[in-house]
Amino acid sequence: MSGRLPARPVDRRGFKIGIVCALSLEAELVGMVFDQRWSQTDIDYGRASGDLNIYTFGVIAGQNIVLAHCQRIGNVTAAQVALSLKFSFTEIQLIIIAGICGAAPSHKNRYEEKLEEIYLGDCLISTAVFEIDFGRQQYQDFRMKNGSDGLGRSGTLIDGILQKYQIRPNRLELTENLKAHLTALQQKDAEWTSYPGVERDRLYCARKCTDLGCGSHCQVLRTRSETNTSPRIHFGHFGSSNAVLASGLDRDKLAKACGIIAFEMESAGVWRLGPTVVIKAACDYADAHKNDDWQKYAAAVAAAGLKAFLTQAYPSDKSHSSFRRNTTATTSSLQFETWDLPAYSDATAVISSDFTMLAYGPEKLTHERNATIRVHNLQDGANIHEIVVEDQTQVRSLAFDPEGKLLASSHGAFWYEPKRVKTKFLVVKGNKKHVEVKILLWDMHKGTCIRTCEPHTRGTIMEPLITMSFNAKGDRLAVVYSSDDQTVERPSFFIINIRDGSTIYVSAGSLLDSRLGTFSPDDGQYFVHVGKEIAVFKSDNHERAVLNISIADNATAIFKPDGSLLVIYPNGNIHTHYQDRVVKQKLEIEPSLSFGRDVRSLGRFTTDNELIIAMINVRSQQFCIASPSSDRCKMLSTNGRIVKLLNISLDGQYLAWWESRSLESAGMVHVANIKEELEASNGSCWLGGLG
Repeated sequence: MSGRLPARPVDRRGFKIGIVCALSLEAELVGMVFDQRWSQTDIDYGRASGDLNIYTFGVIAGQNIVLAHCQRIGNVTAAQVALSLKFSFTEIQLIIIAGICGAAPSHKNRYEEKLEEIYLGDCLISTAVFEIDFGRQQYQDFRMKNGSDGLGRSGTLIDGILQKYQIRPNRLELTENLKAHLTALQQKDAEWTSYPGVERDRLYCARKCTDLGCGSHCQVLRTRSETNTSPRIHFGHFGSSNAVLASGLDRDKLAKACGIIAFEMESAGVWRLGPTVVIKAACDYADAHKNDDWQKYAAAVAAAGLKAFLTQAYPSDKSHSSFRRNTTATTSSLQFETWDLPAYSDATAVISSDFTMLAYGPEKLTHERNATIRVHNLQDGANIHEIVVEDQTQVRSLAFDPEGKLLASSHGAFWYEPKRVKTKFLVVKGNKKHVEVKILLWDMHKGTCIRTCEPHTRGTIMEPLITMSFNAKGDRLAVVYSSDDQTVERPSFFIINIRDGSTIYVSAGSLLDSRLGTFSPDDGQYFVHVGKEIAVFKSDNHERAVLNISIADNATAIFKPDGSLLVIYPNGNIHTHYQDRVVKQKLEIEPSLSFGRDVRSLGRFTTDNELIIAMINVRSQQFCIASPSSDRCKMLSTNGRIVKLLNISLDGQYLAWWESRSLESAGMVHVANIKEELEASNGSCWLGGLG
């Protein structure tokens, strides 16, 4: 069993993932990989009136699952079953079609640029679906009407997950998990799930049997070892129709024209209804030699592949799984949540890695003696904590640890005693009062301060730029104090031990006009912006890892999952810096964004290694969220004047920004659900090479 069992659902809203099986054999094998079955209540968890589907409820890999049984095969039946499923269980966010299929004998792995053989019993996972019987029949010629990507994409998040597991290390891990689940199935029922044998895996020439006969001389020689018959996983396009494909010639023609690796009869009916993944195993080669010899074993492989996919893609012990979050359905096209700030204030904001909390505080509110940090629940906007920091008028920066248990805040460095209040909003500045700069750590369970970190007295810095970042393990906090005032104490760079608040490392020399970047995913490096350069340091000895990287004004940088450094420039150029080379690309957006010096940007990689870029042209107020990994872009219309992009959550799920409509009105912090915005994309984007 994978992870702990979730609570039994009390109604239909407790089910996020649906499975559709066309054959009773397929449903039987999927039922065998359930970790737990939930008994049906008298009302079937509140299914809709008129829903005639037959369901099985239970748990697979820590996810509450509803399995829908089709009465017969075919795209029309599958569409009817899936539609009723989504109508009854309104929180379903992913449908998986599991079972058996015909397969092409080989395909080209686009990630490894090599030809891979497909054998009977191998597991095939969809990246796109083509409706191969939809088109125009002409004399001795049939032409499909699908586009170059078939019926379109399954969904931004699912596309990212599928891209992740096509990369060799991830695919190998997925394959090993499939083998483990298949072995468990075979121990339960060896008769149904045993491997039929290499000698029964026969591939014949594609030409008609009436032309060649069916003798052994027509078999295609294959080199599969009898000692290595474990199923392999292949990703590629599926071909779906309402007719069984039993022609080697047509199979090869479709495989060559559209890159199709699997042929079946359900996915085209379900694909358009929402995010869908097809996980099937090859039981024949879609030719005239179809038989039932491999159906039971293939159904077992598909069930094991389904469980392996759910175990890795949606692990039950991670509360930040997108299928566990119940977002509000009343969001506008632009803002997810809004919180008011006082007029003449700026803000800093940070979002926790499990995207449950937003913390923000005033950065330049200089007419009050105490600073206030507000922490909100992103699901309903409720105020979790309201933290008052005495004798600290400004919140210079905030940072959550990776688990969202700790919040670091930095404060300082002066406030004004107002001579008089001119209006409700305007304050006439008076005597300046300096306060020391502090770094505080807050317990997010209680909302209380647990320690003041060293160094905590930097009171002579007039207007410090303070940036902070936790490492991936959450046991170190890096801090940069910077200022452009040449007359004050020199700025510094520190690394703080979270356990006791002590200083582990202090930089040597000046970091004038500096700001902190982030740690690499493996904590091996970190980078710091130093003026118009980026310096990369090793975490263990703090030596420079590479030569300084010169950058333009307003450029932003992030570490990629592989440890290389990606720099985003205001003109749309994106440079990836490796140890020995630089790869230059250009971000293209349709409809176009006016790139230039007025563009500000933020970048982040999601937990599925999908690149997310948020960009705002502060002059033209063009605002967009782009995902070059999935070619999707959402152009957003602003409600007012966007002053500053604040933060993207560590997992790339949420974007926070601050805006004001006028000098007299209050400023506002907005948070957008990036996934939801990109699913409703109104543009496209991609990365082009610059040579």
